[in-house]
Amino acid sequence: SSSSSSSSTKFPQNARIPPDFKSDSAVSALSRLVYGALTSFCQDGNSICSPSLIEIADKVDVTPENLSRLIQSLEHRGLILVDRHVGRGRSNKYTLLRGL
Repeated sequence: SSSSSSSSTKFPQNARIPPDFKSDSAVSALSRLVYGALTSFCQDGNSICSPSLIEIADKVDVTPENLSRLIQSLEHRGLILVDRHVGRGRSNKYTLLRGL
């Protein structure tokens, strides 16, 4: 009995969201979830990660298209920087700008 896909809608265990960010009404709950998912890919207190859209989408249970919009929203609010890598098999680099 495998339960590999049952955890896709749960908040990532090692996700971190800054306290002031949790109460920021200008940011949707889903955007906060995406931010938390990004933190779960950062290692050793680092604020930079490079997961694929599919990996992030799996963690927050949204489509890659919706995820792209949520990431743009976080970027426009100055919460993350995105270094876009164009091409098949190339992941973007995300820098989280809110203290973890």
